[in-house]
Amino acid sequence: MENKTQTLLKGFSQCLYKNLNQRFASNELSNNFKIFSIKKIRQQKEEDLSAYGRTELDTLIDHYGFDKYYLSTKFSPIINSELVRNEWRLLKIIVRKNYLDKSDNEIWANIYETYNEQFPNITTLILLKELTPLTSVQCERGFSTLNYIKNDYRNSLGT
Repeated sequence: MENKTQTLLKGFSQCLYKNLNQRFASNELSNNFKIFSIKKIRQQKEEDLSAYGRTELDTLIDHYGFDKYYLSTKFSPIINSELVRNEWRLLKIIVRKNYLDKSDNEIWANIYETYNEQFPNITTLILLKELTPLTSVQCERGFSTLNYIKNDYRNSLGT
């Protein structure tokens, strides 16, 4: 009896693990935005700075730098895949030399204001990083609030 219970429990655990991994799978695309961490840029040795973020940037370029098709509709790229690598190389040097004592959000806001014309592709990626929600928590909270406010009692017209 105990062996059968263990087998069922093991099967249930494996199924649960598989379903949780499918539902909450790591989003590789959003993970690649971590290259914009000022702390990580500062931690790089001078000789390693040029290579920092190269693989992650390539993934972002693959997603945002080329035409996409969805239901026979063509969507143009939102960054220039040719220029973004050079922008990233130069911007890392600027960040490392000029921004030592502020938070990531303050630094990227300042970079957007100061260097938007010089680095339009990188600033576009930074905006995407800041504006793209990673979860649906805010939306779900809104629906919960709506359900709290709009219930059967408050929905009736009687007094």
